[in-house]
Amino acid sequence: MSYGARGLLAALLVSLSLAATAHAIDPPHGAVVGLTCSTCHSTHATLGTTGYNNMCLNCHRPGVPLAGTRPFTMADMANPFGTYTGTRVGTIYQTSHAWRGSDTVPQAGALPAQDPTLASSKAAGMLTCSRCHDPHNNTIRPYLRIANDRDQLCLDCHRVRNTTDHTRGTHPVNVDYAAAVAANPAGFNPAPVNSNPANPTAAMRLVNGAVLCSTCHGVHYTDSNSATFDNHSGYDLLKPSAGYLLRTDLRGASATAPNICTNCHIKPNHNGRGQNVQCADCHGGHVDLADGSVPNVFLVNRYMNVSTIFGAVRAKAVFLPYTAAARRPYKDVNGTGVCQACHVVPTGGNYPAEHSLPTAAAADCAVCHTHGNASGAFSAAGGGCNSCHGYPPKANTAGGPDGMAAGYASAGVNEATTPHKRHAGGGSDYSIACDQCHRGNSHGTGTFQDVFKSPAGTVAASFGATPTYNAAARTCAAVYCHSDGAPRNGTLTPVMTAKTVPAWPNGAGTITGCGSCHDASPATNAHAAHLAKGYGCALCHSATVSDNTTISDRSKHADGIKTVAFGSVPLTAGTSWNAATATCAASKCHSDGTGGSTGAPLVTPVWTNPATGKCGSCHATSPTIASTSPQTIATGLHSTHLTGVYGANLGTALTACQSCHDYSTAKHVNGTVDLLATACTGCHPLGANWSTTARLACTTCHAATPSVIGGIAAPYKANFTTTGHGQAGVNYAASRACENCHNPNAPHISSALGTTMRLTLPDDNTLCASCHNDPTKVPTPSRQNLASHVTVKGGTPTSDCKSCHDVHGTTNLSMVKGSINGKAITFGNLSSGFVKTVAPYDGLCQVCHTQTNHYRAGQAPDGHPTKNCLSCHSHQGSFAFQPVGGGTCDSCHGYPPLPAGYVNGAGNYAAGKPEDYLGGGGAHTVARHVPKAAVPADGWSNCTICHGNGSLAPTTHTMVLPVTPSKITVDVSDRYKFNHTLPLGSPQYSGKLLDGGANATGSCYNVNCHFKASKKWSTAR
Repeated sequence: MSYGARGLLAALLVSLSLAATAHAIDPPHGAVVGLTCSTCHSTHATLGTTGYNNMCLNCHRPGVPLAGTRPFTMADMANPFGTYTGTRVGTIYQTSHAWRGSDTVPQAGALPAQDPTLASSKAAGMLTCSRCHDPHNNTIRPYLRIANDRDQLCLDCHRVRNTTDHTRGTHPVNVDYAAAVAANPAGFNPAPVNSNPANPTAAMRLVNGAVLCSTCHGVHYTDSNSATFDNHSGYDLLKPSAGYLLRTDLRGASATAPNICTNCHIKPNHNGRGQNVQCADCHGGHVDLADGSVPNVFLVNRYMNVSTIFGAVRAKAVFLPYTAAARRPYKDVNGTGVCQACHVVPTGGNYPAEHSLPTAAAADCAVCHTHGNASGAFSAAGGGCNSCHGYPPKANTAGGPDGMAAGYASAGVNEATTPHKRHAGGGSDYSIACDQCHRGNSHGTGTFQDVFKSPAGTVAASFGATPTYNAAARTCAAVYCHSDGAPRNGTLTPVMTAKTVPAWPNGAGTITGCGSCHDASPATNAHAAHLAKGYGCALCHSATVSDNTTISDRSKHADGIKTVAFGSVPLTAGTSWNAATATCAASKCHSDGTGGSTGAPLVTPVWTNPATGKCGSCHATSPTIASTSPQTIATGLHSTHLTGVYGANLGTALTACQSCHDYSTAKHVNGTVDLLATACTGCHPLGANWSTTARLACTTCHAATPSVIGGIAAPYKANFTTTGHGQAGVNYAASRACENCHNPNAPHISSALGTTMRLTLPDDNTLCASCHNDPTKVPTPSRQNLASHVTVKGGTPTSDCKSCHDVHGTTNLSMVKGSINGKAITFGNLSSGFVKTVAPYDGLCQVCHTQTNHYRAGQAPDGHPTKNCLSCHSHQGSFAFQPVGGGTCDSCHGYPPLPAGYVNGAGNYAAGKPEDYLGGGGAHTVARHVPKAAVPADGWSNCTICHGNGSLAPTTHTMVLPVTPSKITVDVSDRYKFNHTLPLGSPQYSGKLLDGGANATGSCYNVNCHFKASKKWSTAR
């Protein structure tokens, strides 16, 4: 989630603090970007239920074009004092001044505004963007209600902090910086320095030369980090902060690096022994707790919370009410002196008398301890603690700076061979404070064996240990620092087992490895399980060790705290540890393998119960991976791949997981979801989104680069959207989607093609008829109620549509298959594409026909038409492509052919049609030739008198179109001839049966119906 852009957030939220009077709105909040009053306002001066702040956030949020370049989210709102109690999700950044809640926050010195322009009645008592911003008026940029050239906006509400007096518990403001430098050149930098010169936004901002609120604070896009740019452009790079909106680092990266205080003040940090205590550890910018108490002077914190390599203090109270050095207590009888927060002041012996004063003021301590000590603020001047003996003693010599104190030598102790240096030498040795072993000693008057006089509160007494020291044997016992580390038992109770401690004399170097205290390979709790997996100590204790044998930070080892800190390696990055419950969270080690490998495991792992981390406690194991099991990996598309009926059905055994995952002991639980290189590419060559909830389109698998599963490639339907049922057009609205014919939830992927086509209806003509017989789905009449083809001459039409058609489309017209009956088919013309007129005569119709009158397989053309076949052979009828009229006598010509212009009707040659050629109709309309009531069902009986000699033989009636004169046979029935052996030729009929317009009709004679020459057959020719 991104956070930032705080500069203009409040600019929109002003909307309801305005008077109801209409006025122009300054851009960009006006018509120039399409905004009108009603964009923000509902009626009159109210915002309805939207509210002041949400109104602004409607535009000022990530991803919104109008104001998304200056975005805000609730995670950006600063809440350093916890006054906002609402729930905020995700990472909380706190990089913008609060815009919600009460305007009275004592801890922030915040009170209701006084300026009438700011004290809007509509925003009374609460923080809103409109408290500071007026969205209608950009005279004072950015949309400010009043001028802010001297932090007027800040100081109106935070007016209790408008002071030059530090004793009021707040950093002085309205102080001229140059004047301060002139008055104390040793105390201030000539000009404020920048902790990060490469980042101008990290610089201290003097306002007209003065120190004001905005010198240290920003309002929006401010994350107290000098490494980031504090502006809306750097929104996505801002870091989470404590919400104090500082321009730069509260603490420097090191003791010598600048921090927000030393940017201006010249003061060393408290780092004489490498403890790295910086300004903000002791001081605050505002230390008035608003609880009625008198704040500490010099901005000293009331409660100290300091962590160093020597230990830590938490919430230690300090009272420093006086500025005068003679009265300012560094030590007091109540233990609340400023130094006592961290230090136990040593007394007696060679320590100065001031150490023994019940109350010691700054003037008393400053003889040795000053803030300006270049070797470290308040470090002792002169020899310090190594004046009389080493600090610690580490040489076989008497006195400081490294030798032993008086009395050591006579006791036969050689400090060069004792563990003193190992315990407190610093650097590669430990830095254990003297007080950890010698607390309660009589310094200077006691002996070097004043050990564990008052052990309470020491590390040695951790977890209930009772440290003792045997002066005779010069060794300690029952100490936590030499123990097994007090592992917790099943009830989370630490149980410590003390180890034998080597004698102090000559004890240096006697402890050489991890196994001297706890086992080198601990077997307690879940240690053994982790070590068996090959995980090293640094995986969970990265703040303490760098490998199994190297302690990288001794301040975190044997310190009474079990420091669990996970490294940044992929396996443990982001893992958190709950010490109270001894559990991990957000761990890739213990996860269900989802959500970037950090999904919650089935069983929360508890450190003290190794069984909670066994196989099956993270994600499910075989065989309980079944879809009915609550342990199923239900994330992403696991169930689809493993058990989904319509999916790959990989199964529920462990081998199913291995279909996609590269599993080996080394790779299991390694922080990465290990996939085979071919895990997705074979099934999804075009890619797929694992986290999608949408079903994949059929064409993602049935593609030019197809899915290949089990060696079987998904068939590619390249023509589906161009010539198949997926094409445009009203006839395909009900079949354009794959799901119109296929059930997407039925089993699909199998070991052989064609076994699981998932059709919604039986794989016969039922599926086709469900659309083609429904005019609401196929509105074109010629495509409705299509008959099937016969497979046996004279049989019933039982042929499947799919015998000739492929609904997914082909390169042929009408979805005609590219191969039928083993022959390649090319069908590109609806008129002439049905037959081939050249060898091998294997056109669309010819590849199957063996008993038809025309165009049988392999048969040369016989004169039957080769074009316009569908005009006589329709897909509709009793069976597909049955000749028009079922082959009746009006299929090719009229019954009878009529002269041009003849008007027929019921009872008057109702089935007649105009002549096929000029003169062809002629005397057909003579009732003695053809009765007026003749119908095609009469068949040949009305024609046999003059044609065919009474026979319907193919030699005389071939049904070859078009009908032309030369195809007409005039052969009068024998019973009308004088000599039945003679054909009716020129002696009997005088017409010329010639084509090409050369025909001429003639007369009949020498037959018993026309003994003499009749009239010409037609007057038209």
